[in-house]
Formats: sequence, C-alpha cells, structure tokens
Amino acid sequence: MTVRMCAPRLIAPSISLLILMGCGPIGARGEDPVQAGGAGLSSAGLSGADNGGGGSGGLGGIAGSGEGGSAGEVLSNVGVISVEAVSVWRGNATAAYSIIHDDACDYPLDSLFTTAEPALTARGLHAAFGAIVERCQERRVWARLEVMVAHGHEIVCHSWTHPDFIDDKPDLAVQIDQATSVLAANLPDQKVEYFIFPYDSFTQPMIDRLAMAGYTGARAGIKGVNPANFPDPLRGDFDVYNGEN
Repeated sequence: MTVRMCAPRLIAPSISLLILMGCGPIGARGEDPVQAGGAGLSSAGLSGADNGGGGSGGLGGIAGSGEGGSAGEVLSNVGVISVEAVSVWRGNATAAYSIIHDDACDYPLDSLFTTAEPALTARGLHAAFGAIVERCQERRVWARLEVMVAHGHEIVCHSWTHPDFIDDKPDLAVQIDQATSVLAANLPDQKVEYFIFPYDSFTQPMIDRLAMAGYTGARAGIKGVNPANFPDPLRGDFDVYNGEN
C-alpha cells in the first residue's frame, strides 16, 4: 500500500491516495512517523496558506473510529506502507502565505468586522486577526470575534495593551500570560497559538516565554519571505502591505 504523507508544516489534513488519514508529523517528538497523530501548526505561524487549526490523527487515530482496537492492531491489518512523496505545502503548492490584520478590537478599526472579514469570507479566504485583548474585554466584542472563528479565521494574540515590548518594558505576565488566558477563555472554539509582537519589537527571552506559554508560532523576524524549511516558527519573517521597512 502506498500513501502520500504530509510534512509537519502542512496546514490542514488531507486525504491520502488509498486510505483516509490525517497528515501526521513525520518523526515528531521521537514518535513513529506512521503512528504519530497530526498536530497541525497555526497557519499564521507557518506563513502558510489558508489559516486554520490543527490536523486530525494519523493512522493510529483510525483505531478509535473502528472497532475500538489499538493503533498497533489497526496497523497490523493495513499491509506494507511506503511513503510516495512528502508535500511541503497543501496540494503540493510551491509556496503559501498568511494574511494577518493587526489591532482587532481597537476602537478605530471596526472595519475589520464590517469590511475586511466579510470580504475575505465572501471570497473563501481565511486570515488571522491580531487582537489587542484589553480592548476586546473593554468593548465586549467577543461575539464578533466568534463569528470570525466560525467563518474559518484565526484570532491571534497581539498582547494585552499593545506596548512596545522593548522601549516600554511592560510586564510580560500581563502582556503575554494574561492576554493569552483571557483570549483563550473567551474563544473556546479555537486554540490560541500565534503571537504578534506590537511594533515588531522583541527579544529572544520574550520569544522563549512564548514557547513556555505554549505558542507554536510568532511574528518575530524581519521583513522578508520565509523559506519552506524555515527552522523556527517562533521567528517568522513577514512582509507588509504598504512597503514599510
């Protein structure tokens, strides 16, 4: 039996050639690449196409949907499996991208709710919206953010109050930890896993703190394009629409 496997950077699960399975990360965390379930990193963190959530389980995950057998029992019945190819991006595309809108929930930017999100949704496009979490809390716009999530968009953390993380020397327990927990509590239908540093201002210890908080990706690089095999999703490069340096 020959199947097509998906690389860890693939955003969403796909259908294999001959059997239904999720795209599992190959050799992730020392696991058997066949039995490992698909984790699916945040699309924004990967600068990947079609922002979305995690993947479904790998071959081992089929056991739960069958007769309740173990992953090993299922694997023993599928015959010889070989990997035909590894797709870097979904659909074997040559490149992928993410769209991110900053400053969601801020007072002057209700156009993100009324114009940007409906325009994207009407075209079948998905984006990430970076939430200034204190503003979301003050304005009680959680229902509007939930509509975005329901339409397939991703709400990412853009800190608690949008300070400059270097010049203002903010309390990281508030700007990262509190912002993350409040965002997660109010958006139970998605996992908060991508962070945008305000003003693109950061240090390595701040990135390390994101990793400890469970983030899988961050906009914390320089202006430019990420190669397909970029090594650290927490140090993602980016481009901006108006040509800023």
